Amino acid sequence: MKPASIIFLIVSVVIIIAGLALCSAGTAKAKEANISLFSTDVSMKDGDVITTNAVTGELNKIRINLSDANVKICPSETGESYLELVNFTIGTYDFSIQNRMLILDNETSIFSLLHLTEGNFNFNGLRHYLTYRITKNSGKTAILYLTDDDRIKNVEVNVKKGKVLIEGFSHSADYIFDVSNGSVMLSKLSTQSRIRVKVGKGDCILNDVSAGSYDLSVDQGTVDVYLKALNYTVLGNNTPKLKITAKSGAIYVGLATLNTSILSLDFSVGEGTISYNGEPVQGSTFSQSGHSGNLPIILQTEKGDISFLLNAPGNAGDYKDFFLQEEPERNPETESEPGTEPDSSAESAE
Repeated sequence: MKPASIIFLIVSVVIIIAGLALCSAGTAKAKEANISLFSTDVSMKDGDVITTNAVTGELNKIRINLSDANVKICPSETGESYLELVNFTIGTYDFSIQNRMLILDNETSIFSLLHLTEGNFNFNGLRHYLTYRITKNSGKTAILYLTDDDRIKNVEVNVKKGKVLIEGFSHSADYIFDVSNGSVMLSKLSTQSRIRVKVGKGDCILNDVSAGSYDLSVDQGTVDVYLKALNYTVLGNNTPKLKITAKSGAIYVGLATLNTSILSLDFSVGEGTISYNGEPVQGSTFSQSGHSGNLPIILQTEKGDISFLLNAPGNAGDYKDFFLQEEPERNPETESEPGTEPDSSAESAE
């Protein structure tokens, strides 16, 4: 190595050490003077929690894109909309509100760290990126609290690995969810628009839900659905009112209605059995259409069972501790053979 290179290397190391020492001293002084170094509050609540300031202004859209985290969206009890980030590290995510759209993203890059958005440059200081630490609770969770004043028209959540829980809303919004590895649960949700869920490995659970239309798909996992009501608006062009597809997994559907005159049912299995209102169906297909039959329901699974129940007595399975439940290891080669009843989900759905 050339002498000049050695000198530059030594100088660089000295500057780095001096910078770290200066940051440490500044942090200590700020703590003594009770001065906040960050633009968000950090407190302890089931792990390290970052709480954003109250969201001001009317929100129309929500877009969340996370690589490895759970997502929960629920009503606010404080009268204000805000976001809590559990076990996130400052500087590893991007949170903004633009054109009435709330955006949360932790697919970080050099551009997101510098906040190069819409031609603006915003660097919040090196301190945000020197606070990295391994939290005691490794699981990350983003919790968004919304008020009834928010007129949400579109909710889009993309998660590579994690669970998604949405509960307690009656916004007339499009709900779109895409989870590669994890489960999605929608509870006490009402919308005149559509719900679209796509899950790779995991379950799709709908508890006490009413929507204009449903499009649910799972590659490996169970679809457990209890629908409190069907919107009787005709979509036209024979558009499926409820469409559920699974490559490897069972489908359980419970409807809180006995009115079949408006339904057009089309069920099919590759390897598995079909049960209609508690009675087994012979063969791998089942179809039935009422005298008006303008609300198509399509259930399809390549490997698994289908159970369809009218006048269902209650919700889908017991998912009280949804976030605490571990995701089961799924291997299509070792899945239980089709035709066998599950332990809890089927009993609850039926």
